[in-house]
Amino acid sequence: RKNRTLLVTALAAGKPMREVIALSGFSESTIRRRLNDPKFQEELAAARRQIIAQSVDQLSGAATDAVTTLRSLLQAPSEQVRLGPARSILELGAKMREADDLTQRIEELERRMNGAKT
Repeated sequence: RKNRTLLVTALAAGKPMREVIALSGFSESTIRRRLNDPKFQEELAAARRQIIAQSVDQLSGAATDAVTTLRSLLQAPSEQVRLGPARSILELGAKMREADDLTQRIEELERRMNGAKT
């Protein structure tokens, strides 16, 4: 079971096959056979989703620091220095509003679809 966990973790992290073999102790043929197994594919997909979720959490935490940095640069004496963060704030703000709007619209459509099914 431990080796299987190591195998899934290494594959989900995108390690090269040579490294996956070394970490997990499985042969390349066994790994390839597992990769063709639908249950294993589901397990691997779940591990990848978890890695992505953890990365998003870390990025979200860093975003606050990034915004603070951009805001402080808006006070720089040089107009050229102020232009960069001003542009970034406007562009990223628009993208974030658009993403939030799309998320809300999709959630509303899903609620309507789920309501129509019952």
